[in-house]
Amino acid sequence: MKMWVGDSVVLSLNSDGETIDTFAFDSEADIIAGRGEDCPIRVFPNIARYNTVSNRHCIFRIVPPRIYVSDYGSSNSTLVNGENLWKGFKRRSVKKKVAKDEFRFIELHEGDKVALCNGIEITVSIMPAVPNDEGEMCPICEDRPIKTGSRFCQACSGIMEQRNTWW
Repeated sequence: MKMWVGDSVVLSLNSDGETIDTFAFDSEADIIAGRGEDCPIRVFPNIARYNTVSNRHCIFRIVPPRIYVSDYGSSNSTLVNGENLWKGFKRRSVKKKVAKDEFRFIELHEGDKVALCNGIEITVSIMPAVPNDEGEMCPICEDRPIKTGSRFCQACSGIMEQRNTWW
């Protein structure tokens, strides 16, 4: 029996156009990007070239299939597709409280690029729900069946693509 598995959001951390890390989310999450040790998306803290990235540079609010971003009070601002997030940005914003702080979030779309500094950007991918056989073995690690209702192998974090293959 085929099951439909939920939407997912994938964030790719890129340095000078090369993907250096990928983060996949199939459930609600608040994710901070920056140089700080507590940031789930951490940018090279010891490379002087990237010292314009703040310790807590921006925050992503993920509610698959939607994703939002807000500047976290960074020193050098956050850009989306080359536009400063708060200076003349044309998308509607939504205020939302996360923990004790209130942020003004902008909704992101497939292919949007969030720049933290010159050379560091995060690319957004939104993966729609796909059919998946219940209990299908992960073709990457062959460790165990994919958890029902998920598009990710719990053992290796492999991501199911729309064509029911892995990448």
